[in-house]
Amino acid sequence: MSSRIVSPPPATDVQRAGPSSSGRGRKDALALGVLGSLHAERHGSPVGLGGPKQRAVLAMLVAAHPHSVSLDRIVDEIWEAHPPRVVESSIHAYVSNLRSVLAAPIVRSGGAYRLHIDPLAIDANRFATKVERALGLIGSNPLRSGTMLRSALSLWRGQPYTGFESLPVIAREVRRLEALWLMALDGRITTDLALGRHAVVMGELESLVEDHPLHEGFCAHLMVALYRCGRQADALRVYHTARRHLVEQVGLDPHPGLQQLEMQILTHDPALLVSPQLGDARSKRIPSERS
Repeated sequence: MSSRIVSPPPATDVQRAGPSSSGRGRKDALALGVLGSLHAERHGSPVGLGGPKQRAVLAMLVAAHPHSVSLDRIVDEIWEAHPPRVVESSIHAYVSNLRSVLAAPIVRSGGAYRLHIDPLAIDANRFATKVERALGLIGSNPLRSGTMLRSALSLWRGQPYTGFESLPVIAREVRRLEALWLMALDGRITTDLALGRHAVVMGELESLVEDHPLHEGFCAHLMVALYRCGRQADALRVYHTARRHLVEQVGLDPHPGLQQLEMQILTHDPALLVSPQLGDARSKRIPSERS
C-alpha cells in the first residue's frame, strides 16, 4: 500500500489479556496471537516462547499455516547469508522446545515443518473469519455487521508479527492482514454512516483520509459525513484534494463512483441522506486504493 497503516486504538483491558480473551471461551485450548507481538497461551496462562530465533521459527510456522515451511527457507530468512555450521541442529532444538511448551504437534515431513493446530487457535484467522461474515451483512443488517466488525477489529493489539516483519514469508502475511484491516475498518465506517452516525465518525475519517490519501473509500465516506453535517464546501474540497493526489501520484482520475458522489453533493441529491443501503452500495462502486 502506498500509505501507512493507522495504528489501532490503545488496547482495552480485555485486549491486554491476550489471545484467549478473543471470545473463543476455551481456557483449555492453545491460543496464538500475532495481531501485535507474538504471544501464546495455554490453559489461559501465557507461555514462554524462548529467545528471538526460536520465536522467529514459530512466527514463520504460524504465518505459513496450514502449509509447511522448508528447513532451507527457515535458514535463509532467519540467518540470511551467515548461518552457523550447526544451524540445522539449532532449528531441530527450537522445534522440539516449541512442541514442549505449546503442547502442540509440529509435524516434520521431509525437509519441512508444519504447525498442526486448529486454524481458529490463531487470532489472525479468527479476525479474517469475523470480517468475512460481517461484510456479508452490511446491506441487510448494518447494526449487526458493525457490531461484528468492531469485535474483529478489537483483536488487534498492534502491528502484526511485531519484530518479525522483515522476514519475507511474514512480510507477505502482514501485508494481507493490513489490507484486511483496512477493509474491515472501511466496512465498519460504512455501517456507521448507514445508521446515521456521520458526526460521530467525522474526526476518525479526517485522520484516515490524511493517512491514506489514495483510499477513495475513506474519501467518499468523509465527503458524505461532511455533507450530512451541512459542510458541502468542505466535502467538495475533500474530493478535489483526492483527485489531485490520484493524478499526481498514480496518474489516474477518481473512480467513477467518487465522481458521481461529487455530482450528487453539487446537486443536493436526496439519496445522500441517511439510508441503510447508501454505504453498502457506494462501497461496491468505489475501490479502496489503486496503483
